[in-house]
Amino acid sequence: MTIQQGFAIRRNGSCLAADIERDCGLKTFPFRACCPIAYECQNIYNSDCCPTGRNCTEELLAAPKQVCANSSWDLLDNGGYFCCESGSTGFNSNGKNLCASPGAFLPASVQLLRPIVTGATDSSSGNASASPTPTATIAGSIAGGIAGLMITGIAIWVILRWRQRQKARKTKEHEDPDICTKAQLDDTSRVHEAADDAKFSRAQVEELPALFPPVELPASSAPTELAAEHQDRMER
Repeated sequence: MTIQQGFAIRRNGSCLAADIERDCGLKTFPFRACCPIAYECQNIYNSDCCPTGRNCTEELLAAPKQVCANSSWDLLDNGGYFCCESGSTGFNSNGKNLCASPGAFLPASVQLLRPIVTGATDSSSGNASASPTPTATIAGSIAGGIAGLMITGIAIWVILRWRQRQKARKTKEHEDPDICTKAQLDDTSRVHEAADDAKFSRAQVEELPALFPPVELPASSAPTELAAEHQDRMER
């Protein structure tokens, strides 16, 4: 947006705040002519906005290109130059140059006017200067998001699998309390859990090897024949 000497704008009701615009007076009720606060109003020709202490009307008319005092305004011509807000509708009603808000109802008797210079709004210039998002950046963001989801899913699966194993192990030990796990020591004296085939029952007892081989005890006395009386009693 550029503020410069140029033609004034028509506003319905009142100009903007006193520190922004200068009121150049009533044109056609309720429309008033307004200039940027840095410029003075010259009402010799359809309200112009000129530097302080200068009459720039002839300069504006003789210029190769006529302009509004604010480059964001639309410039129109209907037997005299005037400006409207960008996007509004300029029209001629009984020889009067007026501006209507976008979408305002206008009677069929008015003459619509087309801008000869369209104002450059801040939004349009901002959109023009904005650079588009590179395709590679979008693709990289999508790929990164997918990779993150995959890593999260794998981590969740590993945790759930570990919990299932722990639960199964505790359930097995609870159901069979006689099953114990032997610990083995290696050369570093670290304790390691033995394999499944190292499990044994507390009820299982192994016979210890004999320290000495069995021997027959000697007879304490030589065998003797029993008397007949004793033999007869044993036979009975």
